[in-house]
Amino acid sequence: MQLSGDTIKILKNASLINPSIFLKEGSIVRTMSPQKNFLAEFEIEQSIDGEMCIYDISSFLNMLSLFDENYEIEIEDKKAVINDGSNKGTFFFAHPDSIISPPDKNLKLENPLAEFTVSEKVFSKAKKAAGTLNAEDFILSGDGENVTAKVTNRKNNTANQFNQTVGESDKEFEAVLDVSKLTFLPGDYKVTVYEQAVYFESEVAKYWITCK
Repeated sequence: MQLSGDTIKILKNASLINPSIFLKEGSIVRTMSPQKNFLAEFEIEQSIDGEMCIYDISSFLNMLSLFDENYEIEIEDKKAVINDGSNKGTFFFAHPDSIISPPDKNLKLENPLAEFTVSEKVFSKAKKAAGTLNAEDFILSGDGENVTAKVTNRKNNTANQFNQTVGESDKEFEAVLDVSKLTFLPGDYKVTVYEQAVYFESEVAKYWITCK
């Protein structure tokens, strides 16, 4: 088994949510933050041959970079053996109990408050604004006509803020998220706002983030 470039990109993205991951056999990759307030699911184009409990994703990917492109990964009971014909390495797996993994089923959220689409450009500007303003909060809100994405520090009444109009909705709502969790793979996202969480879905990824 080899890991495709797209699979490696997904694992790098997953490492921003949780540095550890339990890869299960098949083509679905799922992870959850250690605080259990950020869940993600990805569908990869290839299939994982067996279970791989990786304590440090970055260390595993760095090890793969030591091998030529024709490497093969053989999954054994408690380790992966990597071989490219000239070089051979062994990466030992962690025990599943040593990392935080998502439940077998995704969150079941009901009664959405609003649905709309947010472009990749909005997320990019929001992250840039957060760095510029030293902001902690990403707020999605609807006034019955427009949907606004705001970056600010909501606990400070005089905090600077950056607003973007991102769409339309006839619903009134507000969802406050930790701006540091905007670690999405590039793309436009369908957004569904619920009372306690926000769900983001693109062609390649699904994210569930609990509201603050």
